[in-house]
Amino acid sequence: NTHHLRLGTEWRKENWSFRGGLYWADSPYKEKVNNAERWSASIGSGYRTDKFFIDFTYVFSYSQSDYYLYLTENVQPNPVNNTFMTHQVLVTTGLRF
Repeated sequence: NTHHLRLGTEWRKENWSFRGGLYWADSPYKEKVNNAERWSASIGSGYRTDKFFIDFTYVFSYSQSDYYLYLTENVQPNPVNNTFMTHQVLVTTGLRF
């Protein structure tokens, strides 16, 4: 089983919205030999009217894992240490009819 935790908030002032959030996902590996835990944080803002909206978001994600290519009782290799960091900028826009 994996566990996911998401926390977020949104604040509004007139036509503007301001958002922030955190995300955590547990490793999906049963034996916990290969860890794949992941963290993300996001911030964003948006502007809305009756006919138009636009949203801007920045997301940072981080995960670090020790990967063992072949792991048996007789072979104990050194792990490959992987670190993954992603930065995303998202823009969403639309018109309402």
